[in-house]
Amino acid sequence: MDAHPLYPRFAQALTPSEAAATVSTTTTASAVLLAPPFAIYLDLLLAKEFAAVQPIHVPHIARVILLAKRDRTICAGEEEVVLPMTEQESWSVKRFDPGSFASSLVLAIVASDSTAVYYRIHKGLVPPVEEKED
Repeated sequence: MDAHPLYPRFAQALTPSEAAATVSTTTTASAVLLAPPFAIYLDLLLAKEFAAVQPIHVPHIARVILLAKRDRTICAGEEEVVLPMTEQESWSVKRFDPGSFASSLVLAIVASDSTAVYYRIHKGLVPPVEEKED
């Protein structure tokens, strides 16, 4: 992971205190804690071609989340809040402060084979989006 050309940019986005709070002193623990966020960071930037992705350490959940913008014209506060996680983890909306994310949160689940699946969680009920027929 450290050898990847984009890893320095990912690591620099975390302040030294955030990195210290997120990463243990052992390399194995570091890889376990930062592997899902870095994998999703790469997927959003390279595969999904998001304009900007910023990693941020969130102390109350002891995790790195990603603020992602599909377009550079999006204002602050309108970006997608992405929570990278592994398939073995269990999360619920109750673990988050209701005011800690916008109207929705994206769970980015990374499988052991590096497959990424995204689930959007909304506050309250959201009607389905109607698709236009051509």
